[in-house]
Amino acid sequence: ESSSSGTITTAAADRSATRGRRPIVLVGAAVAASLAIAAGLWWSGRRTQPPASASGKPSVAVLYFDNNTGDASLDWMRTGLTDMMVTDLSQSTDFEVIGTDRLVQILQELRRSDDRVISADVVQQIARRAAVDKVLVGSYVKAGGTIRISARLQEAQTGRIVRSERVEGPGESSLFTLVDELTRRFKTTLATAAAAARGPLVRRPESGSTEAGLDRGVTEITTSSIEAYRYYAEGISFHERGLFPQAAPLLEKAIEIDPNFAMAYAKLAVVNNNLRQLDKRDEYAKRALDLTGRLTDRERYYIEGFYYGTRPETVGRSIAAYEQGLKLHPEHQASRHNLGLTYMELERYPEAIEQYEELLRRGTSNPTSYENLASMLVETGNIERARAVADDFVRRQPENAISYRTLGTTLIADKRLDDARVAFEKSVALDPLDFVAKIDQASVAMLQDRWADVEKVTDEMSRSASPFPRFLSLTFAAQVAAARGQGQSNLALLDRAAHLDGLAPQPRAGARNRQVLTLLRQGKPALALAQAELALVDARGREAEFETLRLLAIARAATGRNAEAEKTLAELETRAKVLPSDRENRRVQWARGQVALIRGDTNAALTGLMAAVKMLPPQGSPGGPPSSHPGLLFDAASACIKAGRDADAAPLLERLQSGYEREFDMDPYARSFYLLAQIYERRGDAVRAREQYARFLSLWRDGDLERGWVADAQKKLAR
Repeated sequence: ESSSSGTITTAAADRSATRGRRPIVLVGAAVAASLAIAAGLWWSGRRTQPPASASGKPSVAVLYFDNNTGDASLDWMRTGLTDMMVTDLSQSTDFEVIGTDRLVQILQELRRSDDRVISADVVQQIARRAAVDKVLVGSYVKAGGTIRISARLQEAQTGRIVRSERVEGPGESSLFTLVDELTRRFKTTLATAAAAARGPLVRRPESGSTEAGLDRGVTEITTSSIEAYRYYAEGISFHERGLFPQAAPLLEKAIEIDPNFAMAYAKLAVVNNNLRQLDKRDEYAKRALDLTGRLTDRERYYIEGFYYGTRPETVGRSIAAYEQGLKLHPEHQASRHNLGLTYMELERYPEAIEQYEELLRRGTSNPTSYENLASMLVETGNIERARAVADDFVRRQPENAISYRTLGTTLIADKRLDDARVAFEKSVALDPLDFVAKIDQASVAMLQDRWADVEKVTDEMSRSASPFPRFLSLTFAAQVAAARGQGQSNLALLDRAAHLDGLAPQPRAGARNRQVLTLLRQGKPALALAQAELALVDARGREAEFETLRLLAIARAATGRNAEAEKTLAELETRAKVLPSDRENRRVQWARGQVALIRGDTNAALTGLMAAVKMLPPQGSPGGPPSSHPGLLFDAASACIKAGRDADAAPLLERLQSGYEREFDMDPYARSFYLLAQIYERRGDAVRAREQYARFLSLWRDGDLERGWVADAQKKLAR
């Protein structure tokens, strides 16, 4: 929404990168570019009217103003006046003000985005979908040098006019004063309604009084430059439609005119986040943070949550800021979305689901809310509910490519790969430029061993003008090479990915981490250590740092640098304690288990690795984030085999093979067939052993990895 009301996909942790391959979208606009339903409330049937405010407060939506001047150069005031009034009104906590982001969503749903005048029946539809008590509608005219603004507050359902006001002043330079006067009058009416709703026994200071907090003018919380505000209004108009490249230069012009325009900095931070310009994002977010004295409480808590959420060590402060902001302004969709995303990425699924339940209960149509919710339901093992969410998403938004993409991922989790393939084909047909859906197509193809189809998708993406799709193409092709036992090709593709021009540090660190892991599995610890040290340079201060530290500790242990390995483990453990989540505790246990195995302490290795396995979510999420299931299950099974505990190893390998999570890490998946074949052979189960050997050879027969295993499997099958 406009930063006056506060909306990646994806994608907490380093919030600018990706949640898996899905872009993380931190909501700061009405449109989320490319990421817990209340049981019995939402999926039991499609609502025709969202419920009223959960807080019991009166609620109002400010609609776009009609331009009756006949002057197209004043069109910016249609959205600009709306945004000013939303900003001004939202200083009060007596009533809820629906953000302009939600208004944009609803207009898009109704296919009324291009309407120059909002008709009475559309006003009523907007009110129903926004679940508001009242709407504020208006228009403006210009006579000579005078601007006249008319506005009326009316009951949402009946259309009864509660209050009608008109103000006028000398030209555009008087707009701020006119808006302040209008909102002052309407605040009085809304505050009176709030007092009536609370009842005679509950008394609170009127909005704007000293006790309730300073009610400042628009210029105090935005800018005193009407020219700067015009660029800002035009910028957020693009932003709310997801047109981030068009929004950025306009917002930059606004801060060029007024370097203290806090809300423009806040919006630029979100725009650059969604454009994956992380350095700019951090710069603008810090500038907005430094100017929070010029923000409303709603925006202040939002930008604090946004800024502190970009760094793992301050995620706790981010959560606290969002929660405090939502206590005051529960209608703030952006803060709720980002809080839910933060919980989601910390694997605090019940808390994340609660936030997305509330978003949907409030009638959001943000595609990322549906997608993230379905993803979490899959990860918590509730496939039936995930399917219900996805099916409803498709029913509500049948022309939205993300709806079919979401459906496809739930179908993968339901092991309905042919149906998932059809869903992704529909998604790509609706949005041929959506590289995520294309990668999803490749995932299904890989899960079905349709290697030619995988290559077709990755080749197409490799020709993209943007570095990130090319990066995904290379890393996905590397997974295919791993699945085929082509070790050298795997490493070469990852190296190309790490050296792509224009690639941000986070994905570059991710590519190097994958190189480290691959080199360790190929028995090349010295090379792995060199890559891990390079990865750490890019990973510092970003989410990838946790995985880099895990791999660095293992590489140091594997090269005999035990003291350094222990020091790295201690650093990983210290950093993990900062994050309010068990996710990193699992990583610590995993790392300690692997290091113990390298040192020959099998019992300690099993303790750590099996503890980590118990911390795994029931499932990974198809499409992202990269699941740790395949690698951890394989490492734990390998330790069990080394300890002579085949009975414990077999279920781990069988779980690895049955899960769709293998798309994230095909190397251990392929290796599992050989190890499980040996276990079955030791049990005397020749039939199942032969099946496993055959499957292993179907993958790695023509590769360059584990040629001894390949020769042994061929020998066993030749008997």
